[in-house]
Amino acid sequence: MSATGHSAEMTKMDLVIIRGRMSQNNYWHVCDEAYDSVMIFVHGFLSDSVKCWTARSGAYWPDIVADDNRIPPMSIFMGGYHTSFLSSHYGAADCADELFSALSRKGSRGEASVISRGRLVFVCHSLGGVVTRTMLERRADDFRNKTIGICLMASPSLGSKFASVLSPLAHLFRNRAGNQLTFFSAYLEDLDDRFARFLDRRAEGTLWGAEASEHQSQLPVLGRWLGRTVEKHSSARYFASRRTLAGTDHSTIVKPESDKAPGHLFLIDFLAAGPTHLIAPLDVDKNESTRAPSPTDVLFSAYDLALENLYIAREEDGRIARSGAHRNIWVSGPPGIGKTCLLRRFVVMSGHAHTEICLSQCGSSPTRERILREIYESLVIDRGQQPSISGGYAGVIELLLKDSRDTLYVHIDEVSAGNSGEGGAEELLSLLVDLATTCEQRAGVKVKFFVSALTSPVLSSMGAKRSKALEYFDFIGCSKWSNPDLLSLVQLIDKNLRILTDNEIDSQRMVEISQGSPRFVKFISRKILYLESKVSSEDLDKLMCDAARELAA
Repeated sequence: MSATGHSAEMTKMDLVIIRGRMSQNNYWHVCDEAYDSVMIFVHGFLSDSVKCWTARSGAYWPDIVADDNRIPPMSIFMGGYHTSFLSSHYGAADCADELFSALSRKGSRGEASVISRGRLVFVCHSLGGVVTRTMLERRADDFRNKTIGICLMASPSLGSKFASVLSPLAHLFRNRAGNQLTFFSAYLEDLDDRFARFLDRRAEGTLWGAEASEHQSQLPVLGRWLGRTVEKHSSARYFASRRTLAGTDHSTIVKPESDKAPGHLFLIDFLAAGPTHLIAPLDVDKNESTRAPSPTDVLFSAYDLALENLYIAREEDGRIARSGAHRNIWVSGPPGIGKTCLLRRFVVMSGHAHTEICLSQCGSSPTRERILREIYESLVIDRGQQPSISGGYAGVIELLLKDSRDTLYVHIDEVSAGNSGEGGAEELLSLLVDLATTCEQRAGVKVKFFVSALTSPVLSSMGAKRSKALEYFDFIGCSKWSNPDLLSLVQLIDKNLRILTDNEIDSQRMVEISQGSPRFVKFISRKILYLESKVSSEDLDKLMCDAARELAA
C-alpha cells in the first residue's frame, strides 16, 4: 500500500497477521496528513495496541472508528508502553515517558510526529488513562498550544480494588505499575492533585473530556465479593460527561463488536461534544463572510473553498476523505451527481499542493501517448512554464516533481464515457500507476491521483497491471443523491434565494422532479430565478422537460 500505517479496511486475516508480528506499540494505523487531528489509542495494563482493542469476533475498534462516517476524518495512532508481569520497576511515569517519546518521533516512512499536530484526541483504557494523565501533566508545556480530548474508558483514577487484592503478586514480581494501581496508592493520590491543577490551568476551550465506567464484573463469582475491576467512583472523577455503559465489563468496554456497541457510541457522543474546529482540515478556515451569497454562489457548478457554507456534505464525502487519506481514488457514476465537486473539495481542503487536469479533449479511446500529451500540456499551463521541457513520459515526471516537496494531489476530470471497456480508462489507469511509482522511487514525492469518470476501468482486461492497480487505487462508485440530501440542497437554495417560497413551489415536488441529480436542481433553479413572472405548476412541468432535454444534449 502507498499509505503510511495500516489500511482502515483491514480484514480479519490481516488482523491475525498483525497479531503475529506486531505485539509492539506506537505505530500509525491511519495517517492522513491533510488533517490536523489525531486519535491516539492508549492501551491498558498487561496489554498492547492489538489485544486491548480486539473483540472476540476479531473486530478491531480502530477499524470501526476509521469506517464510521459520523467520526470526522483524522489520523489514528496506536500509542502504548511496556507492560508485563516482569516489568519490574518500570512504573507509570516510565510508561508516560515512553509514550511521549513515541508521540514526538517521526514515523519510519517520514510521517510527521503526532505531537506536531494541533488536535490530539486520547482514547485511554485502564492504566492507559493513568499513563496519559501523567504525560499531559508532566509535559504541560509541550501540550500548551494543543486542543486536547481525553476519553477515559474504565480508567482507575483513584485505583482498583482488584489491584489491591492482587498487590501481593505485584510485590512478588516487583511490579511497580501494578502496585501504583492499588486503591488510593500514593502515586494515584499525588497524580490526582496534580492533574486537577493541570485542568485548572488549561485555557478555556482547549480541552474536553469524558469518562466511561464498566457495568459489571469480568469475573462473576469473584465479582460478588470484589465488585467491578474499576468502580464508578474511581473511573468517573474529572469531567461532567460520564456514563456507565450497559452490559460492559472492564475488557469488553473497549472491544466493540460493531459501530452500535456502547463503547463506540460513547466515543461518538464524546467527539460530538468537542470543539467544532476539531473537524476542520489543516490550515483551512470556513468562509465567515457576512456578505449575502449571490445566485452564482448558491448555484455554483465548480467547488471553491469560499463556497464551503453552500456545500451539502454527504456520506460520500466521508468515504472520499477516509480513502483519500492513504489511497489514490477513481470515482465513477452517472452524470450530474457532483463527482467533480466531491473530489475537488477533498483535494482543495487537503492543504496539499494540487493541480487539475481535464481530459475532455482526449476522445473516447485515447492512446497512452495522447493522454500523456494532454497531461503534459495541462501541467505546462499550471506551472506557468514554456513547453521547452522534453514532452512525453519524462517531461510529465519532471513537471510533476517541479516545486513538489512531499505530496502532490492531481485531480483528473472529464474522463470520457466511451473510455471504459475500450482501452481508454484502462490505459489511463495503467499510466497513473506508473507515474505514481516513478515519482516516489525517484524523488520520494507522493503523487496521488483522484479521477472522476462516468465509468470504472475494466480491471480484468489489464493483465499483470491489475494487481498493481488494486494496490494503488480505491474504486468508488457514486450513485444518485438520496431524497433527504436533495431536500437539504433545495432548502439551502430556497433559504438564500427564496425561489420556492416566492413561487409557492413545494420543496418535495422539486426533489421528485430532480431524479437524484443536484445538477438538475440547480439548472431548474436558474431557470426559475431568471423568469420575470411567477412560476405556475404548468410552467414547472415545462421547465422540467426543457431541463431534461438540455442536460441530455
